[in-house]
Amino acid sequence: LNTPVTYESLPELGAIMGSGGLIVMNEDTCMVDLARYFLDFIQEESCGKCTPCRVGTRIMLHLVTKICHGQGTMEDLARLEELAPQIAKTSLCGLGQTAPNPVLSTLRYFREEYLEHIQEKKCRAGVCSALMWAPCTNACPASVNVPAYMTYVAKGRFEDALRIHLKSNPFPSVCGRVCPQWCTKKCRRADLEGPLAVRLVKRFMAEQRQDYADLYPAKAPANGHKVAVIGSGPAGLTAAYYLVLRGYEVTVFERQAEVGGMLRYAIPDYRLPRAYVDKEIDGLRRLGVAMRTGVEVGRDVTIPQLEAEGFEAFFIASGCGKETRPRIEGVDLPGVYAGIDFLERSAKGEALPMGPEVLVIGGGDSAIDASRIARRHGARDVTIMYRRTRSEMPTNPIEIREAEVEGNKVEFLANITAIRPRDGRLEVTVVHMHLGAFDKSGRRRPEPMPGSEETRLVDNVIIAIGQQSDADELVKTTAGLVSNGYGGLQAEAKSGKTGRPNVFAGGDLVTGAATVVEAIQAGQIGARAVDQLLCPDPQRKYPWEDLSLPEFAPNLEGEVQEMEPLHEPLLDPAERLISVEVERTVSAAEAMREACRCLRCDYKE
Repeated sequence: LNTPVTYESLPELGAIMGSGGLIVMNEDTCMVDLARYFLDFIQEESCGKCTPCRVGTRIMLHLVTKICHGQGTMEDLARLEELAPQIAKTSLCGLGQTAPNPVLSTLRYFREEYLEHIQEKKCRAGVCSALMWAPCTNACPASVNVPAYMTYVAKGRFEDALRIHLKSNPFPSVCGRVCPQWCTKKCRRADLEGPLAVRLVKRFMAEQRQDYADLYPAKAPANGHKVAVIGSGPAGLTAAYYLVLRGYEVTVFERQAEVGGMLRYAIPDYRLPRAYVDKEIDGLRRLGVAMRTGVEVGRDVTIPQLEAEGFEAFFIASGCGKETRPRIEGVDLPGVYAGIDFLERSAKGEALPMGPEVLVIGGGDSAIDASRIARRHGARDVTIMYRRTRSEMPTNPIEIREAEVEGNKVEFLANITAIRPRDGRLEVTVVHMHLGAFDKSGRRRPEPMPGSEETRLVDNVIIAIGQQSDADELVKTTAGLVSNGYGGLQAEAKSGKTGRPNVFAGGDLVTGAATVVEAIQAGQIGARAVDQLLCPDPQRKYPWEDLSLPEFAPNLEGEVQEMEPLHEPLLDPAERLISVEVERTVSAAEAMREACRCLRCDYKE
């Protein structure tokens, strides 16, 4: 992104300056399909005079088209990589000599997309229709069959809708409140009046049952194998859920006094009341998941000791609960809180004395949550300070909006460099920033403006600039486990494999802080990995892969009726600080009406 468009700079990247111009693409572009598009053009343009271009480009187009249709193999990929340089070297003109470039460059920078098309039969961009159930399901990390449960809700069959959801995600009440709704970013209804309010419908659906016992997928007979899950956040509990369904004896180990991980200790009550966390964890207990609290694996007991107790395989999902602190003066002063620690202490009901003026540093979910919790603990003037601009903030824009509605201010392009005590308060040195070149995250790097420093007096500072894991004890006490350099564990993203054959890891511990639904996906991966180790069967289909059409076919002849999307029913700002949950559940009529807006992209007859 920082490369100047010049004749000298582009060749250094392996690019050429042609006459076509510059094409800007986002995550909705499938790079394999892009290579297919250019090969199709090149094949049509070939004059046919030389065999490498005439025949070679046709073969390459055939191979890439196979991959887009979900029929590609690793042998096809190897043939592409063998053909490409031969065609480039032996073609007679510039067309043939540059013909392989789209394939070579996409393979170089986006090889993982080719591998997903071939090995997982998945197109992450949702472009290759042969590899996609529906755009929303394809976008959901947990692969929830959104069109199916929307159809059942629209027909008033709420239990059937829940059955569909529980095949892919055991936490409908939780995700009905905190899911970031990646599905709606791909919703084709957005081309009309707006995407479906998927989360609101899910929340309503989940509240129709207190007990899911008879709605879970069928449980297999006990298979005699014993598995330990370390960490009771959404990743660990999801893995335990699917392993119990497969017949394993599963025990979840949690270092805290209560089970739930980030669901209980990191997400505030105003977004996710603890009663709904308890409801879904209690369901897993009744299903057969054993849970041991107050036990830190690696410190209180080691993996080799658990192996001696009969545990044959392990899935580690101990999360990312250690706060990242800046290396500046004063971060340990009284009145200065770490964001995650602040949220956890609030969740445990501890008294958190707050002065009237509070400064929150950071731009993620933890910073926004901390600012809103500070106000609920008595702060009157809360400012969120972020070193970039609003468009670069990693949190959900809705959360920023709601923090501002509650009276909190957001100050952009500013950061702190020191905190000092002064007259019973905190003196904060603030430096103003400007945005420079792009960094690896794709965002412009904030740089301090010389001579812009100023000091401010506040009562409390909450630093919420990032999180990291703390797996040092596990690494020390377990041969084969390797730190990833950021406090977590090294593990393969697609399989959860670590350096120890019977130990798998996933979730925030491996990737860094992520969302609940991404943690659920990590739990699915962990459950599959453990199951394939102890009861191998490469052809086995798991519940989240069992996508099926609901029994109601769409009316393909009818006109699409435009309807205003359902909006979040939120408390008035004046009521929020004295009530627990800010958002309310929609009515049955509202949920059914909203579900009727689904265009049924899963139906391909």
